[in-house]
Amino acid sequence: MRTLPIIISVCCLLLCQCKDPFSPDIESPKQGYLVIEGFLDTANPTEIRLTRTRGLQETEIAYENGATVTVETESGSAFNLSFHGDGLYSAPPLALGTEKARLRIVTAGNVTYLSDFVESKMAPPIDSVTWERRDDGVHVLVNTHDNYNQTHYYFWTYEETWHFRSLYESHYEYAGDGEVRVRENDIYNCWSSQRSTGVYLANTTGLSDDRVIGQRLLAIPNLSEKLGVKYSILVKQYVLTAEAHQYWEVLQKNTEEMGSIFDPQPSNLESNIRNVDDTNEPVVGYISISTMRQKRIFIDNMELKDWEIHVPFYDDCVLTQAGIPEYDKYFRIRDYIPLFHIRDAVGRIVAYTTTFDHCADCTIRGTNVRPAFWPQ
Repeated sequence: MRTLPIIISVCCLLLCQCKDPFSPDIESPKQGYLVIEGFLDTANPTEIRLTRTRGLQETEIAYENGATVTVETESGSAFNLSFHGDGLYSAPPLALGTEKARLRIVTAGNVTYLSDFVESKMAPPIDSVTWERRDDGVHVLVNTHDNYNQTHYYFWTYEETWHFRSLYESHYEYAGDGEVRVRENDIYNCWSSQRSTGVYLANTTGLSDDRVIGQRLLAIPNLSEKLGVKYSILVKQYVLTAEAHQYWEVLQKNTEEMGSIFDPQPSNLESNIRNVDDTNEPVVGYISISTMRQKRIFIDNMELKDWEIHVPFYDDCVLTQAGIPEYDKYFRIRDYIPLFHIRDAVGRIVAYTTTFDHCADCTIRGTNVRPAFWPQ
């Protein structure tokens, strides 16, 4: 038995000297496995998004478009979901009553996926969504409870939206043929949005009260542009069955290691929806019926003391000048943007300050259309 410590020591020595990068060999079909996001909702519009898992080095989301998606009840009623592009399918609030229901998906490739029948759950209201400034940034927290002690298994998603600005403000635009005119559209103020891709859960079965206090959903790191002007988060709360919670808890552990639910997942993850012709095919997602409760908050940059931002996208931005003979060269050929005019001693415009387009045009990274919910 004395040889065992020697073997372990030798193995540790060899492992410490191995510095080659490790790429896990995860087998997955070329088109990826089906990912199903969303809940069947009896009080709000139901939204189901279908995508495919992607390789570890891929960044583009692979949407599952052109499918036929239907909700079926045990008594035989059916509700069709409409397709809206980018893998999104929706329906008005489902009149399910107390019936159990299931989801049927027939892909554009004529592959059928069918879920188990599941029971409906009623989510309690969200008490509050709060935030705290900590050493590593701003943490967003959720608080909720159920006076009837019947919820226990909570699930959240969120949608972030933030107002940001380009590094430089452009007051002019190039009209072509050597003409520079006053800019009509705002490319200085923009908004960007992002949906959660992780799994956010809470379980109160071991507590005396069915209450969640200060559950962290995310942390916005220091120097983040999200808090440079104004930030908003819309938190959506759902309720799970014990079986659904167990599934999402396993997936939560997997995503902490793999990255997000869009990445390849271990094949032993047991979903309640399956390929009817190949029950061994992994499917990512779990069908549940739950009313959704939501709450939105805003965080203004003025509420934060000395919040500095750093945007690597602007690291190469510099200012220069373009004189009258150079307008076409800068503003058409080189994709520069005129910012502000320069006048000579008698008041004539003789040049413009200018910079790279990505330094002054925020629409490259977002939209200049103010969201309907955004305060004026």
